[in-house]
This record gives sequence, structure tokens and C-alpha cells, in this order.
Amino acid sequence: MSKMNKKRATVLILAASLASTVAIGGTLAYLTDTATKTNTIDVVTDLGVDVEEPEWTPDDNDDPLLPGDTKYKDPCITTTNDVFARLKITFTDENNNQITDSGKLTKIWQTIKYDAGYDPDNPDGNQLKEGTSYSTEDINALSLSSTNTANFVESGSANGTYYYYYKASDNNFVLAKDTTSPYLFTNIVIPSDWSNAHVDPALGGTGKFNIVIEVQAVQAENQTATTLTAVENIFAAQTWS
Repeated sequence: MSKMNKKRATVLILAASLASTVAIGGTLAYLTDTATKTNTIDVVTDLGVDVEEPEWTPDDNDDPLLPGDTKYKDPCITTTNDVFARLKITFTDENNNQITDSGKLTKIWQTIKYDAGYDPDNPDGNQLKEGTSYSTEDINALSLSSTNTANFVESGSANGTYYYYYKASDNNFVLAKDTTSPYLFTNIVIPSDWSNAHVDPALGGTGKFNIVIEVQAVQAENQTATTLTAVENIFAAQTWS
């Protein structure tokens, strides 16, 4: 092949390569399309727990009790999610200062009772009846505890702060969603034979006191705890106000 022909051949090859490149570029102009799906993830920020007292009304807070008075006071827990739950109980005086004096606390707890047969819809079957007067001897004869030990376990209480962990059974501490727990206690009873020594704060009595009941709960979904120690550890890992 002559030099001229070689040059022409080279030019033709380059031209062919360029033409091929242009052709490939043209094939990239395909039809395109897009589609989007948005999935809403609703993260629960509220476990839906609350403390209910079916038979205690706001008016009861303003109704001073006298020796011989008996009232229904029946705190329980409601929830809209599966939770581990506990009730925190404290007592405050008329100035809203927490009561930590052991003598006063002992007297206060003497006024709090749990009636296992309590039924607000059928009060005739209750051992303690609202509006009925009971002496210390009468109350002691009924052998009533202060709290429901079948469904709540006291643990970690100190310095006037009391914790009661809910339990459904010996190895089940989950309060199921959309349910209500049994009552922690059911009555406030001021014995008819109490005197100033029992109620006058200047004499070491209870004085006016408030029962502060707080429910604390942790989600039970995606974690397991079948012993009280395991449940306590779950609560200990949280930050509580």
C-alpha cells in the first residue's frame, strides 16, 4: 500500500471510530421513569399509662376525714400498650413537703387498707364499707394488709418513697395492653378510737397528709423479664424525673 493510501486508510479508520462513538452515544437516550413510595413509621412516644381511682372523686380531696371515717380509695393502672409498671407512693404534708419521719409514716400506713373482696359495684360484699365506723380493734380483726401483695411486689422502698411493681403471676410482670390492673389498695380508714396523739403533728401525729401516686412504665415489647430483679434492672436503666 502506498503512503497516500496508508494515510487515507488511517483517516477512514478514525472517521469510522468517530462515527461509531457518535452512534453509541445516541443509544443512551432511553425513556426514563421514576416512582416513589413513602412509608409512614409511627414511633410511639407515649405508652398510654395512667393512674385511675374509680371511687375517689376530686371532691374527696377537699373533704377532711375524722376518726371513724371510712372512704373508698382504689388506685389502679391503665395502659394502652404492653408495659412493665410500678406505682411510686410518697406522702407530703400540708406544705407539700415529703414526709420521711418513720413514726408519722407508720401511722399513715395504718389508715391504708386493701380489701381483697372489694367490689365497688357490690359494696355489700366488702369487708370495709364506706361510711361505716371502725375501731382499731375492728380493723385488726379483719386481718387486712395495707396493699395488694398478690399483684404488687414492694421493692426498693426507702426514706418515705415506696415502689410497688405490678405482677400478673410469679413469672409474668407484664401489664397487657388495653387492660386495667387490680387495685393497689382500696380504703382509707381513720380508726374511731384515734385521738390527738395520732393526728396532731405537734404530738407526732399524721397531721394533714397527701398521698402522691405516680405510675412509671417501660415498654415490654422487644424485651423479656421474668423475675423481679430483671424488671428492677430495666427500671434502673431509665431516667425518671
